[in-house]
Amino acid sequence: MNICSKDDSVKFLKRIASELKKQGMSGEIVLEFSGSGDDGCSNLTYDDSIVFDAVSARESDIENHMANLVTIDWCNNEGGQGSVTLDIGTGKIFVHEEENYTKFDSSDKEY
Repeated sequence: MNICSKDDSVKFLKRIASELKKQGMSGEIVLEFSGSGDDGCSNLTYDDSIVFDAVSARESDIENHMANLVTIDWCNNEGGQGSVTLDIGTGKIFVHEEENYTKFDSSDKEY
């Protein structure tokens, strides 16, 4: 799947939420992610009552569009973690991001 922009992902996810709601489904779809040092993992979770086939969507497409909304580089260097949540009832998408970094304070003095 070719994802062109964050706007495309927002439109796709809101359409999926609307279609799932019309089919009588509710709850949240959540993508959690974490990583560092050039490695990371993500996990998509949702209630067992949510059936993507009912709205002609693949789980991998939903996961890719949710991941497209993450704006931090959570896999590299000190990494990061967070989640993307799609609320089926409201159609709202919440992105929570935490970016890790190491801070060094250094000073040199000569007297």
